[in-house]
Amino acid sequence: MYEIKSLEKQREAIWIPMGPSDRSASLVTVAGKDNDPTATALMNYDYYDELLRLKVEDLKKKLMFLEDILSMLAGEKERTVLRYYFAQGKKDAEIAEVLDVDEKTVANRRRNGVKRLERSF
Repeated sequence: MYEIKSLEKQREAIWIPMGPSDRSASLVTVAGKDNDPTATALMNYDYYDELLRLKVEDLKKKLMFLEDILSMLAGEKERTVLRYYFAQGKKDAEIAEVLDVDEKTVANRRRNGVKRLERSF
């Protein structure tokens, strides 16, 4: 997740100075100009845009895989805790606050869910 946010910031650092209207107008005017800073910025923007697309695609595949694994768990409460923990990267205290349960309850559900998954493999 951090890597995606970092790439978005790098892409936006290129996009903001150019402005949205400049980008579309520049696509026509920079063709064939080798040392034009706008052309370089456009290429860099497109590079980061493609990197972001690939990272998001990879993340979606990982989340689908995680969802398949979590579906093996019988308990919905354990699944919910594991989704928050692994898919969203939340800590036990954050999960406890969202679910309105004790932090110890979250830790137990997470631990039990992981144990069940380990036994199923």
